[in-house]
Amino acid sequence: MERVIRIQSQQSGNFSGSNNILDFNIPAGQYNMRDSYLELLVSVPQSVSTSGVLLPVLQYANTGQAYTGDYVPNSKWVKRSRLRSRQHGILEEIQDNDILRQNLLVYTHPALETRDEGHNSASQIHNYNGQISSLWRDVRQDGAVATSEINAPINIPMSQICELGKMSNLPVDTMGGAMLNLELNVSEWKGVDGTDNDQGGDEILPGATSYAGGFKTDLLTGVVKDNFTCADTAIPMGSTTYGTAANPVVLTKSFGDAADFPYYTGQGLIIQATGGSAEPNLIDTGKKISKINEVGGNYTLEFEGGLGTFNAAHTMSGITISGNRIPQAGTTFAINVITANLVLKQIKQPVRVGGALSYTSWESERFSQSANSNLQQTFRLPGNCMNVLIMFPRATDGYSQQSTLLDYRVRINNIDITNRAVVVGQTGGHNNKSAIHTDLLTASFRQGSLGLRTLSETIIQADTDDIILQQQGQTTWDTGDEDMIMLAFPVNETQNQKFLEVILNDSGNNLSEIIVYKQVIREVML
Repeated sequence: MERVIRIQSQQSGNFSGSNNILDFNIPAGQYNMRDSYLELLVSVPQSVSTSGVLLPVLQYANTGQAYTGDYVPNSKWVKRSRLRSRQHGILEEIQDNDILRQNLLVYTHPALETRDEGHNSASQIHNYNGQISSLWRDVRQDGAVATSEINAPINIPMSQICELGKMSNLPVDTMGGAMLNLELNVSEWKGVDGTDNDQGGDEILPGATSYAGGFKTDLLTGVVKDNFTCADTAIPMGSTTYGTAANPVVLTKSFGDAADFPYYTGQGLIIQATGGSAEPNLIDTGKKISKINEVGGNYTLEFEGGLGTFNAAHTMSGITISGNRIPQAGTTFAINVITANLVLKQIKQPVRVGGALSYTSWESERFSQSANSNLQQTFRLPGNCMNVLIMFPRATDGYSQQSTLLDYRVRINNIDITNRAVVVGQTGGHNNKSAIHTDLLTASFRQGSLGLRTLSETIIQADTDDIILQQQGQTTWDTGDEDMIMLAFPVNETQNQKFLEVILNDSGNNLSEIIVYKQVIREVML
């Protein structure tokens, strides 16, 4: 039997780049940490003046760096973690926890699984239609009730915060209680308008660019990257105001799956066209959807004030639409982290636990040098170290990437772990990873019980428009095209410390920083 308890942080929000430390007092008891999580309640208010409700998404980029377009998991919010018990002192302290977790997830979560879980992520992933779902808006797609702002939780599993967070029964009662201390990444996140599927750029209707005598009834379907075929049906012009209750815009495309429907009440769209034969240009200031009616997958749209009045037998050309140009491209949103709660599953009928508690954790060490084509450095490994990961954190977001790395050697106490240099790339390409590299990765994940599930070593892109690839005849989703690399290898436990020598060769002068993560075995007596 379990019950859920919520522990509020000792610090109050709003949390920011300067107010980013959380402390939680965990009372004595036994907890299913595997099903527990950190909950950050976040709001993304729309403070700009606009003629439509925008759907914000969050993007991550390190301070001073540009957004890469890549997906980052919710664990990226936790930069550092420390778990301490009152009787045993520090149980775990993991520096650069965010970099460790985001890179491990590349190997433990296949791309399609990550996409399927994307609806719960702060870093929203476009679906196969190139659309996103914003956690911070109550989206209405039928009727006249406008889409509204809501607060939404960002949940980070305890298993991605500390290694003891993977335990189904952590006996905190025999430890006299515990304290969890976290340092957050807050200022590195920003909110942007995700209304447009490509986060920028007008959508151009397919087919002919000139429509004499009227404009197409499915004009607005071009918003979704030409996903829906435009029919040649035209609305007759004749001094009639369209887009009103009396004369709504009728979409000729029927939507069998409501998830494919891209519009919502309160959405602001800009519709532009060049008028001919004395016809004025079509709207260029933006219009807001005031009502959506749906019957059997068929939709009509009404707009505040209508779309305008048009004369008969005149021409509209160069018709374009966009969903994120109100008021302008590049709109950003403030992010408010309102509260932070530790949500724990407490075991109501605990069992008596005693003896030794063995578990693994991580220690880390950074090394930096001036950019060079070679790196040779020796690191100390504690005797209880049983596994090593070496990462190349890129400045933009922390993903381990070294596209010009040629090969590497690793020595433990001056003994090579392989009988040759491990080839992972060549000049002009970095996808030539040898079987030895793969074998070392596999052995490392097995030794560390890290749950290896894929060796694609590919970073998922959050803003990839999969529909474009499908229109080109592809039947599979695009899972991203950014290659990454991480060095991993098991080591033996020893009575005394051991020395790790790392030798790296690069085709350019790009070797500047690495992080060595040391997986260690620890034990406390309960």
